[in-house]
Amino acid sequence: MLKRDKNRLLEVIQLSSFDVRHFHVNETLDENDLSVFVITYKDTPFKFTVTTSDFSYYDLDYRRTLMAPGYPLSEFSLAESWHDIDTICEALDFWLQNELKDYIEDLNAPDLWAELASGPSIISDSQFEEDTISYFSAEEKKQIKIAINRFRARLIEEFQVTQEHLKLIDRRLQYLANALDRLNRFDWKGVLISTVLGISTALSLDTEQGKVLWNIAKEIFSQAIRLLGY
Repeated sequence: MLKRDKNRLLEVIQLSSFDVRHFHVNETLDENDLSVFVITYKDTPFKFTVTTSDFSYYDLDYRRTLMAPGYPLSEFSLAESWHDIDTICEALDFWLQNELKDYIEDLNAPDLWAELASGPSIISDSQFEEDTISYFSAEEKKQIKIAINRFRARLIEEFQVTQEHLKLIDRRLQYLANALDRLNRFDWKGVLISTVLGISTALSLDTEQGKVLWNIAKEIFSQAIRLLGY
């Protein structure tokens, strides 16, 4: 493959939203003994591979890792047609901005089902073990509403909350506060968990940020419950 064409591929990555230092390349032979130039993203299965015709440096073809179960490689289209470097660059850019981007977003996304499984630790069962089907008193509602406001303030402090995010958060927290009047302690706890999950999703938090959110919720609401003598 011509050096100038390799450099074109590097330029595509440089102009993308990706850090070029996260890619590494090598030239080798594939399983069909074709000479290939392989671009790999970090230590992942995601590769973009370019091969050159045996008869011309200007005839190129490519295949890439697909965003599909098992992350298979697409097939070369050698039997159909060859491509010029402009087409290869367009294909690389499309792959970066779509399939590779989706893969990274999924890799970094929090596992909300796993978080839900650990979610009840926001308020331990022992803190609500006495008379969990009873309803909150006026003083209890007051203290928990103070905790909800503290939780809102911490969210703004800890995360990049846009005005649009804040509107959504406020709706969810208002629903949580209103639920104090109609739900018993046990059922309200479930609404609290789903509220925190919903906020995590709305803010598109990654796994580590999601843990920070859960810890904030656990700290604030557990403290409120302890103040009430549970």
